Amino acid sequence: MHRKVLQYVGLTLLVLSAVAGAQTTIPWNRIPSAVGTVLEFKRNDIFEPAPVQVGNPGGPHTWTFDTTFAGFRFASHIVDKDETPFGAEFPDANLATRGDDSEPVVAYTFSNLSQQAYDMLGIGMTTTSDTVSVRYDSSLKWVALPLAMGASWRSASSYRIDYDPGSFSVFIEQSSPRVDAHGTAVLPFGSFSCLRVTSVDTMITLHTIGGVPEPPDTFFHRMYWWWAPDLGMIVSATGPDGDTALIFTESDNYNVMVAAPSGAVAERPRRPALGTLRIPSPFTGRTTVPGRTQELFELYDVSGKLVARQQGDAIGRGLPTGIYTVRSGAGHSARVVKLGL
Repeated sequence: MHRKVLQYVGLTLLVLSAVAGAQTTIPWNRIPSAVGTVLEFKRNDIFEPAPVQVGNPGGPHTWTFDTTFAGFRFASHIVDKDETPFGAEFPDANLATRGDDSEPVVAYTFSNLSQQAYDMLGIGMTTTSDTVSVRYDSSLKWVALPLAMGASWRSASSYRIDYDPGSFSVFIEQSSPRVDAHGTAVLPFGSFSCLRVTSVDTMITLHTIGGVPEPPDTFFHRMYWWWAPDLGMIVSATGPDGDTALIFTESDNYNVMVAAPSGAVAERPRRPALGTLRIPSPFTGRTTVPGRTQELFELYDVSGKLVARQQGDAIGRGLPTGIYTVRSGAGHSARVVKLGL
């Protein structure tokens, strides 16, 4: 079940970013994000890996992405988060996507786009009988911005899903993406300058059933993404589980853009990013709150008393050990714990 959910999330994530061409620095405002935008892809059949030529690092390369492999078309939609069932659960999200309504599971992603990063905050899923949302314990860095040839970053996050009393799963994800190649991508509707990102992704799953922990389940694989200016992520290819080789010839999860983006609503552009403040050590627990580093935040103790006003890059300094609520000027808040370190 979890692998199937990851597939839906992976399909939705395909629309999340754009680059401005080979060897070009990519700022946050080159990412397609207008509400109403529809992006169409073809994905290989889950039971039949698709052939792919990933090539070597460097460039320039010419990649021709054939779409005659066995599979199906799907669309992903950029939507207004407040029109989803989960908008209130992600107050710091400023970009949301929705999968095809025709799918048995409709997947949503919620992200925060700032000048520094494109962070995934969590996911939501609806079925004919259930609604489930998951907020990451810490945001997953999808893309570090600005993006350029040779850029690299680390990404790590985790989340927990509870099933019954005493039964739950904890998922830990980590990766180290880097932009390692550039060139031209040939798609069914044209040729485009592009950058290639590669990463070895690791997922560790910890299950506890009826209060009894089970041995951890770990899987990993290499992934490639190709990004084109103003189109977003145009192709993604995942290697076989357990294979981290730089070059593979078949992809277990292969997605190719088959049409140019369409449907953007000009009068409803994405608002400028607020950003997500990552409250520094010595705090632990939930340590993110929407806001800017130089913004003035209010800190309240457990009794609700205002104890300090501090800038985001100085939160916690001079305060004793205890539990505090951090509140931004926009009303967003997060509870944090300061340890006696």
